[in-house]
Amino acid sequence: MATVRRERLIHHRADAVWGILGDPESLPRWFPGIATCVYSDSDEPGVIGTRAVTTRAGLSLNEEIITLDPLLRRLQYRIAGGVLSHHLATVDVIELPDDQCMAIYGTDAEPAVMALVLGGAAGEGLENVERILDGTEE
Repeated sequence: MATVRRERLIHHRADAVWGILGDPESLPRWFPGIATCVYSDSDEPGVIGTRAVTTRAGLSLNEEIITLDPLLRRLQYRIAGGVLSHHLATVDVIELPDDQCMAIYGTDAEPAVMALVLGGAAGEGLENVERILDGTEE
């Protein structure tokens, strides 16, 4: 298993950044390579909701949201099944002075190479969040 973490200082208020990163349905807007995402609440113990995600390459992923905490500004999810034998991603938004925040995306994955793939995409995704808030998204 491997762990990769990406972080980005974003020159916007934490609440604005959390408005994007903390919205389970906004994934296609900021995370590269995601075509669609459908969120549903869950009745399963320990699972807040599920996401049916389709990549632009046509790969379908089922994700379970296990933490969605607006006070901590933390979202955690795991990809259930598919190419990963283990996955846990944690997204944190930490408020800083001067209307800035630190956005952090960490992922644990097995096979280990998938942590690198997801971590690379997450780094680009955090850049996308800032572009969205700057109004310069492509």
